[in-house]
Amino acid sequence: NAPQVVPTTSVQVATEPAPVLRAEKEDKKENPPKSAQTEVSSGSTREESVADECTTDAESDGDSDDVMPERPPVPEDLAEALAGLTPDPCVVGFTLEALLCLVGQRTVEEFALALYSAAEPELSKTIADLVLRLQPMFAAGTQDELLGHRVWKLCEEDLPYIASDCPPERSHGTVMLAAELFMHGVIALAAMKELFAILLFSESHPADHAVSLACHGFLRVGPEIGRASCRERV
Repeated sequence: NAPQVVPTTSVQVATEPAPVLRAEKEDKKENPPKSAQTEVSSGSTREESVADECTTDAESDGDSDDVMPERPPVPEDLAEALAGLTPDPCVVGFTLEALLCLVGQRTVEEFALALYSAAEPELSKTIADLVLRLQPMFAAGTQDELLGHRVWKLCEEDLPYIASDCPPERSHGTVMLAAELFMHGVIALAAMKELFAILLFSESHPADHAVSLACHGFLRVGPEIGRASCRERV
């Protein structure tokens, strides 16, 4: 029996450290070094903070003046009349006819909201043309009561938010609509001066997007503002 005892003892000696080594490996997997944990955590925090910057500001300032006010929804019949609008003259003609049928049923404020809301950048000129054609259909005792002026007032209300760090999605359309209203003679030069003043000079260092949008607007109105009769007043 002596030869059997020797190999048994040697096997036990050789295999005893194995569980210890496995335990150390498992411990390392479950508990990585603290420096690695810190690096991953800080990296994910930076990404989340950048992605949620505007959302966090909106949630924290929910009751402040920096949050864009909510407007009532566009009436369904006006929204349907403007649906599918394109710059094509035939489509514009059909849209105008549909809107004219609603003149006696909807207020000038509702028309202004519907036209303002439909002003995508590529439709800003078309919307300004519709404003000009529809304006005589509404009686107005003063300049402020005109359809075109009411559309401009909606654009004007957006300007401080457009110049902020978290502009609304429709900022480009709003700026271009204001520029087209000026080019159609619906609003005066003073409105353009206010637009550029807010986008470019309301802060010591205006936001990049505000400068870009101001440039887009100036590309449209620049030739008109550059005329000798306007240059002295700008």
